[in-house]
Amino acid sequence: MYGLKGLCAYAHHAEALGHTDPRVYADVQRQLHFLCSPAAASVPDVLDACFAAGATNFRVMEMLSNAHSSTFGHPVPTPVSLNPLPGKAILVTGHDMHDMHMLLEQTQVGAGEGRANGGGCGRGDWHALVCFHCNNVLPYSTHAV
Repeated sequence: MYGLKGLCAYAHHAEALGHTDPRVYADVQRQLHFLCSPAAASVPDVLDACFAAGATNFRVMEMLSNAHSSTFGHPVPTPVSLNPLPGKAILVTGHDMHDMHMLLEQTQVGAGEGRANGGGCGRGDWHALVCFHCNNVLPYSTHAV
């Protein structure tokens, strides 16, 4: 059940980016049906179902990787400073890139604004919103959304 939960979460992320595979949904339905059947009491049958869920999860991760790459480009190693800076920041590790993308769009400020350019909106300090997947660093404020 835990494997299916994670598999479905990643499939949902891929679907949010427009990538779906009907085989994934059929496999999930088959697995849920199996878990409700008397066969779920058989250890060998449960192990077979776990391996089948693993194969489906591999397909889902491939689908999610393709969705991320086709939407945001291929990730590249990015050097970052490990020195602490004053202020607050959001660090995103890449679990739901679609939500991250929407957050970046909502918090984007125009040219000339933000602390880096000596500006600001007068309602508080601008800080950094960092995405290590797509290498975007944008100023944000807690009141910008």
